[in-house]
Formats: sequence, C-alpha cells, structure tokens
Amino acid sequence: MNRDERQGRMKETQGHVEKAAGEALGDDELKRQGHSHEAEGKVDKAAGKVKQGIDKAKDAFKK
Repeated sequence: MNRDERQGRMKETQGHVEKAAGEALGDDELKRQGHSHEAEGKVDKAAGKVKQGIDKAKDAFKK
C-alpha cells in the first residue's frame, strides 16, 4: 500500500465518521462533508492503485 492509498483510506474513514455524526446530530452539512470526504478518499485510493500498477509495469520493462 502506497502513500496515496493510505491517505485515501484515512479520508474515507474520516468521511464515514463525519457522516455518522451528522446523522446522529441531525446536521445535514456535516453529513454532506462526510460524503465529500468519503468520495475524496475513494479517489485517492484509486489513484494510489493506478500509480502502483504503473510502477509494477515500469519494473517489468526494466528487466
């Protein structure tokens, strides 16, 4: 797991917590922020996986 994937996982978790807190408190803005952070986290994780795939492809061509 690379840096982008870890960062994405953290953002996704933060978003999940914010969303749950927003639901518990009845705070629509907090729920929206949670959804936003979850989406950001998923994008970061996907970007990390793509970068990891590119690095593996580079290594394969070096051999």
